[in-house]
Amino acid sequence: MSDVKVLIVEDDLALRGMYDRILHKKPWQIHQAKDGEQAITYLEQNIPHLIFLDMLLPHVSGRQVLEYIISQPRLRDAVHVVIVSSSQEYEQYVGSLPSCEFILKPILPSQIQDVLLRFSEKLPR
Repeated sequence: MSDVKVLIVEDDLALRGMYDRILHKKPWQIHQAKDGEQAITYLEQNIPHLIFLDMLLPHVSGRQVLEYIISQPRLRDAVHVVIVSSSQEYEQYVGSLPSCEFILKPILPSQIQDVLLRFSEKLPR
C-alpha cells in the first residue's frame, strides 16, 4: 500500500538514517522531522498513518508534539504513534491515544521491524 505515510521525528541524524534504511524497504511515503517544530508543521498539513516520535527534541519537545496530536481529532483517531525515548517516564503517555506504544532507547532495527510487522497487519488489504 504505497499511500501509507510514515513520519520519523528524531533529532539524531544516525537514528534517522537507521529508520530510513529500514522503512524504505516498504513502498511507503517516508517523511522526517529533526525537531518538534518541523513535526507540528508537517502535521498541520498531513495525516501520517505511523509516527516514530522521539521525546527529547530541540525547540519543541516530543511531549508537545504528542499533545498537539491528542488535541487534533483528525490526528488522534487516525495515527499510530510509537514513542521512542531513553527515559521510561514517557511510557505513561501510551494510554493517551487510541493507538500508541512505547519503546525504550536505544532502539534496535529489530524493534522497528517488529512495529512495522504489527502495523502492516492492521492495514486494509
